[in-house]
Amino acid sequence: MNNEVINKEVDEKINNLEEDYHSNIEGISTKYIDQILQKDLSFYESRRWKTRNFYII
Repeated sequence: MNNEVINKEVDEKINNLEEDYHSNIEGISTKYIDQILQKDLSFYESRRWKTRNFYII
């Protein structure tokens, strides 16, 4: 493999990683968006939400 092929492969892997990361955030946030739409903000007081999902906002 030459450098050009390797660079292309690395770029593709990085892009896929970023897409997977953002897809995961979207999947997690759906649950909270549904609660917000129902005017339920109780999740916000959860320590777990604060420590694990704060990056969503």
